[in-house]
Amino acid sequence: MSKLKKEVKEDFVNKVDIPLSFDASKLEDNEPIKKKFNKKWLFAIVPSATVLVLILGIGGVAVASMLQVKTSIRLTRKQYSAEETAVIESNTFKRLNSFEYPSLTGDRYQALDSSSVSSFNSFANKIYQSLSYEDNASFSPVNLFSLLSVISMGTSSTSLTSAFDSLFDGMNENKRTSLYGKIINNNTYLNSYGTSILHNGAFVDYNLGFSNPYLQKLTNNYFEAFSLNYKSDNDIGKMIDWVNDSMQEEGFLKKDDLKINGDEILYLFSTFIFSNQWQSKYYESDNTTDYFHLDNGEQVQTTFMSHSYRGEYYDYAKYVSVYDYYQNANSVQYIIPKSVDDNIYDILGDSSFLEESGTLNESVVVNMTAPIFTSNSLVDFKPSLESLGLGSLFSSDENNLNEMFASSPVNSYIKQIKQKNEVSFTIDGTKIKSLAIAGGASSAAPAKGTLEVKLNQPFIYVIRDSTNIPLYIGHFDNPAVS
Repeated sequence: MSKLKKEVKEDFVNKVDIPLSFDASKLEDNEPIKKKFNKKWLFAIVPSATVLVLILGIGGVAVASMLQVKTSIRLTRKQYSAEETAVIESNTFKRLNSFEYPSLTGDRYQALDSSSVSSFNSFANKIYQSLSYEDNASFSPVNLFSLLSVISMGTSSTSLTSAFDSLFDGMNENKRTSLYGKIINNNTYLNSYGTSILHNGAFVDYNLGFSNPYLQKLTNNYFEAFSLNYKSDNDIGKMIDWVNDSMQEEGFLKKDDLKINGDEILYLFSTFIFSNQWQSKYYESDNTTDYFHLDNGEQVQTTFMSHSYRGEYYDYAKYVSVYDYYQNANSVQYIIPKSVDDNIYDILGDSSFLEESGTLNESVVVNMTAPIFTSNSLVDFKPSLESLGLGSLFSSDENNLNEMFASSPVNSYIKQIKQKNEVSFTIDGTKIKSLAIAGGASSAAPAKGTLEVKLNQPFIYVIRDSTNIPLYIGHFDNPAVS
């Protein structure tokens, strides 16, 4: 091991008091690479190249001690000068842009105009309605929005541009970039009550690189851009380290999850961690065991948690939409039938539950009983997006992403767009991880009635931020399905 490599590792350990997980002796010497290719040669090597998109997210109850800094390429970059970082980078694995994410502790509230919120709700509803049904499924529309938005900026296809325009409810590129900037600012925080962190990464084949205009668009949309060699296990390992560091969980993403076969030219990742305590506490002593009524008429025993709080709900003919509240000005919307004999999906049909139109009842005492559950899901968005007019994105016969690259392959197409999710609802709060893999007392007016809510049959839930943007949408159908 060279003296410089040893010094880099020792200095890093001393500065952050964290043991390094990689062997510094394996760092490459960073000799200049000699590129012996031209466009024709490149076309022959990559006649049909694939772009892969993975959205990762985890949510649930978390405490501050869970959010420990972990070693990663990204952390290393924040600690070293460009010269020192070059030792840790390989000849092919390099950071291509630079920006700062919003501060975890800074002023985070940026108001959104009602039309932007409405357009985002329309986008989220179109995706939800187009997904194939699976028990206990869930997804993060925020992660998917950021990925599809930057993908749309890399195509020159008029048909795809039109389909994206419809999907995004007419929001143009500038408006989407502005909206996402406010969303990521409003949902980046870490305090004693909870945390919310969004990260994005774009990893391009080093032979192709990003075009300068597209690289600027990635930067404007908070995407860290990297080049790497997809035939190098070392480079792929660094990409996976970036993902797992962003998810704050070692092994959340493994190499086998990616199924890399050699024709990949770009991976896009969007990660989301959300963890918040309830504003009005649940207590374990109030937990009960009771039956959850399934759609097929069967019953499953499960554990329920209960608490009371002052809140609001919207009354509809056959269902209610009731809100519970987290710290950090977040909320969860539950949509549930008034009768166990009704099915919430049949009642709603294709109508959107993200825009309220029922009768508002405010300042009501809500006695909430909800199941304790953890659910994992892997959502494949390809069939959904194909049904929404974006099928040519996945065609290997077309080169629809030509605006992305500095040196474009003959054909570039999306191979997969998936989201790996984990969500937990417990007495401590809600935790979400998604990868695109205590209340206070105050005096107030008397309550206007009491609402008894027992989530003992299939229901839909929507986790919203302080501006009412839906961060996470899911439905809970069966406690026996994890």
